[in-house]
Amino acid sequence: KWVLVSYVPDGCPVRARMLYATAGQDIKQRLGHSNFKADIHITNKDEFTRTKIFRDTAKDNGNLPLSEAERTLKEERVASYSTKKSAMGVVPFQLDDALKSALAAFA
Repeated sequence: KWVLVSYVPDGCPVRARMLYATAGQDIKQRLGHSNFKADIHITNKDEFTRTKIFRDTAKDNGNLPLSEAERTLKEERVASYSTKKSAMGVVPFQLDDALKSALAAFA
């Protein structure tokens, strides 16, 4: 599982913040939402600490108590992710023979 860390300084223009947020969602969509353990949003470099990452990933990973309704929603979300094909297997362009050979040798 991956953690998507977004660093957008407080003084950043609103348009730039919006573009960055859209890019982050695009990354998650293309790589598969189910491959990401958490999103961490940071506005100050000092916030990027090991403690914050572990705290936020534990929170997003479901280590906090959930109500019955929250638990049901989480189970439904996980089930829907597992039934969808990950975007990792999709390549938006054709592979030439040299690249196919190189990939076969790599595997």
